[in-house]
Amino acid sequence: MKNYLIGLAVLIFGGYRLYLSDFLETIMYFSVGIGFVLWGAAKDEKFEKFHKQIDVASWIFIIGGVILFIAVLRRDAYGW
Repeated sequence: MKNYLIGLAVLIFGGYRLYLSDFLETIMYFSVGIGFVLWGAAKDEKFEKFHKQIDVASWIFIIGGVILFIAVLRRDAYGW
């Protein structure tokens, strides 16, 4: 269960950003949160058969979150 806690916390914060109608940050937090939840699932013994696929999917979500983080930084810096 502890492998999922970081992802769940990030998803909850993404829900808060959705409540504030900040959609770019919401997508960023949901992407990173899903990535961390999948990363925790990859470590779980129940999903040992799909370890490689889950690991690749988690990294896709995490890298997508990093790219969105750069977009959020640019938006905040340049005001678009």
